[in-house]
Amino acid sequence: MNKCNTFYISRIKYLGRIIAFFHILKNHRSGKVIHFFLDACWFLFTGYSKRLGWYYYKYLLFKIENPFQVNSILEIFDFKIYDLPIKKSKPVIVDIGGFIGDSAIFFINKYPNATIYVFEPNEIIFPLLQVNLSHNVLNKSRIYLFNKAVIGNALGNHDRLYYSKSLLSNASLYSEHLAVKDKVYKKQIKVISFNELLSQINQIDLLKIDAEGSEYDIMPLIAQNFHRIKAFVIEIHYSNKMPDKLKKLYRLLNILSQKYRLVINPTYYQYRSYKTMAFNWKEFYTHKKNIYTGFTLYGMLE
Repeated sequence: MNKCNTFYISRIKYLGRIIAFFHILKNHRSGKVIHFFLDACWFLFTGYSKRLGWYYYKYLLFKIENPFQVNSILEIFDFKIYDLPIKKSKPVIVDIGGFIGDSAIFFINKYPNATIYVFEPNEIIFPLLQVNLSHNVLNKSRIYLFNKAVIGNALGNHDRLYYSKSLLSNASLYSEHLAVKDKVYKKQIKVISFNELLSQINQIDLLKIDAEGSEYDIMPLIAQNFHRIKAFVIEIHYSNKMPDKLKKLYRLLNILSQKYRLVINPTYYQYRSYKTMAFNWKEFYTHKKNIYTGFTLYGMLE
């Protein structure tokens, strides 16, 4: 990691956690002494405090809203799902679905001179994105944040974001893509079409998408604008219970494969469970039982 762009708490594991814990307590104090003691012990032992909502990992300090967001941090910094071989020294990166800022932090550490555009429509997650960038990135002048969703061409009803009431950080433009469906509500949000985005950004060296179902609308537009998008990494969301989605997905993979070299990787926890390594997109149906909730799709221009 680049020392000029990352807020280093410490290179020493437990000393770093001690410094991080007191850094947290400047603004977040437990109400009772026993809570303080329990928080301190747990944080120093695990690097995570549920009560305070912070997670310390590899010298980075993340504000999180629920424990599930730790999985995203592990995927990015441990499994390195966004570690693509981009040779350009000053790449332009578009991050659709910035979430808590973990992907943007990873990119700015790997490419210190990159220009990064981050889009995150969830109004509950967006403040966490801002806080995490402020804690972990010294020079934020090349990172641009937008509290908007990126969609396909047609607006339709796609200016509304669906939330799960039991897990507010779980949101999608499509209610069927929510992991928790017990109680769902929707709220109007700001959107920008992918074509409008391309009209403002001439060349994209790396496009990252983790948009909880919206990738299906954007993928055809990537193929149409392949001369302006050199590489992409997309989190594909689907279920074996959605046969129509699977057929559409296979068609989209076929279209993209005409312009890009495609590789499929399982998610972090599916990799640990099934030991499924990266494979060619044409083997999708062979492996789909082992990647039942989705996968990461990589594309590089041929």
